[in-house]
Amino acid sequence: MEYSYLRSPTKMDILIALKDNNLSSLRDIEELTCRRSQNLSPVLRELTKQGTVERIRRGQYKLTTRGKLIAEKISETLDYLEFMEKNRDFFDSHCIKSLPRQFLESLDVFTDSKIISNKINPQNVIDFLSEMFNQEDEFILGASPLVTLEWSRAITSAATKGVTVKLITPEYIIDEIFKEEFIENTKKFFYAPNAEWFVNSNLKVGFGVTSHAIILGFFDKEKRFDILEWLYSKNKKAIEWGIELYNEIEKESKKLKLEKTQLHSPA
Repeated sequence: MEYSYLRSPTKMDILIALKDNNLSSLRDIEELTCRRSQNLSPVLRELTKQGTVERIRRGQYKLTTRGKLIAEKISETLDYLEFMEKNRDFFDSHCIKSLPRQFLESLDVFTDSKIISNKINPQNVIDFLSEMFNQEDEFILGASPLVTLEWSRAITSAATKGVTVKLITPEYIIDEIFKEEFIENTKKFFYAPNAEWFVNSNLKVGFGVTSHAIILGFFDKEKRFDILEWLYSKNKKAIEWGIELYNEIEKESKKLKLEKTQLHSPA
């Protein structure tokens, strides 16, 4: 099978142009690709021979069914490459390889995501994350290698409002949530019937998934979790990706069960 279009910018430009325009003349393709007809014509003939482009009456062109599938995949790949290049500093400075292989290989679901970052004023990032969890949602699924007071308040508030909340943290976080500044939120969370907490000592990534968005964070190269930079997306596929990631990690986690004597009475 011929795959030469993968090595030809002109072929890729033509396929992408025809993907977004069902029926196009040579002049249309010239305008869409910013290429001259004398350069386009031989390539169009080759694509026709390969069965990805069909020439119909009056010198117009359209993609075949196979051509549409190929053009869609090329377009997705180019978008992903652009996304990775645009955010190269983020990916180069974080340990993204900590993701399970199947999830690392499907990071293209974050192509339309944005980076939430503000190292000049870190509180802005923390406030953004808290606001995300304070919205009306059906569920919150989260995994976090650390805990902040704002985060604790946000997830506890959601749990007490009836939102299904499931969290995964390393075991050392449990000592943190029983400290004075967290204890009241901890009580409320564990008394909420729709809230569950799991422990996983091998947690190497942080993320939060709701019914409307996902955030994804990583450890930096110094092996410190970076709470100040996150990928944020409202893409449905990214949210589904996050749900699958949560379920995968939960399988390897242990549900935390606390005795009532540890909680005393709810606040």
